[in-house]
Amino acid sequence: GSDWLLWLGIHPPTFYSVDYTPVFPWLGVVLIGVFFGNIIYPGGRQRWQPGVPAPVKETAGFLGRHSLAIYLIHQPVILGVIFLLYPDVLAMGVPGG
Repeated sequence: GSDWLLWLGIHPPTFYSVDYTPVFPWLGVVLIGVFFGNIIYPGGRQRWQPGVPAPVKETAGFLGRHSLAIYLIHQPVILGVIFLLYPDVLAMGVPGG
């Protein structure tokens, strides 16, 4: 098949995936971000200072500095909550399996 074209968003009619996201169709979104980044930060400097309260800045900074830990921890936490609220989920089989 033509699986080597999947990253471009070109896939065979029989291809199916729940979490597949091709790179190429999102290139436009990346370029829009680069464009606005150059407008907002000419020469790498912030052009204007938004009036954001200090607690919001501190929270955003904390989340940014610890994003990997948050990413790695949030999924087991969510699954743990689901298993606590719905213990019968463990007894259920894998759909289609």
